[in-house]
Amino acid sequence: MKIYIIAVLTVLAPLMAQAEPFGFYAITDNAPYNASAGENQLFMLVDEGGTLGQVSVLFTNTGPTASTLKSIYFDTLDPYVSPAIDLQIESIVNGTGVNFTEDKKVKNFNGGNPIRAFSSNLSLGNDGSNANGIDPNEYLILNLTYNQSAYDFMDMLQSGDLQVGLHAGAFPNGGSEKFVNSTEPYDSVIPEPSTALLLGFSGLLVKGFRSLRQRFDP
Repeated sequence: MKIYIIAVLTVLAPLMAQAEPFGFYAITDNAPYNASAGENQLFMLVDEGGTLGQVSVLFTNTGPTASTLKSIYFDTLDPYVSPAIDLQIESIVNGTGVNFTEDKKVKNFNGGNPIRAFSSNLSLGNDGSNANGIDPNEYLILNLTYNQSAYDFMDMLQSGDLQVGLHAGAFPNGGSEKFVNSTEPYDSVIPEPSTALLLGFSGLLVKGFRSLRQRFDP
């Protein structure tokens, strides 16, 4: 049986103003099974909260395939966008078992074959190891700020002016793959987890969004 990922959002609706889920497509193919698994279980939920210049992005690994999301990259350097998008990390809310920090020196997102060139200017990760990454049923929330007068975060994602890249590893064969966000909200189906798993994962998300709301709305 299949379910839409929107079912998770339904549980969280009271806590999110304008949340939209986005999937990712693989830009490497080191092992087809790994690439497919990542595309089926790595997602980000974008909540603009109705306020330009402020956005919360929740990254999830829904499982069930063993894997860990190790690093996240943002590309806001589209040469045709002026003024430049000034995207900044306001805070990082690490879920249980996750420990990401912003890279003091932005790391490059090399390799693969993205639809558009990718040049990262903001990155964060778990120090490059498999420990403290986003494993199945774990999450991380980024509270971000950007030029509120010039842009809309969701519009930038959908136009491709803003790109998000992921590096995931620790797949069953020990391999890793890279992914870039889709430009449209996720509307495909994912395998249904057990009822207990879905409820437990939703509980983690509720806790995470409460934390970010407290951070942005004291």
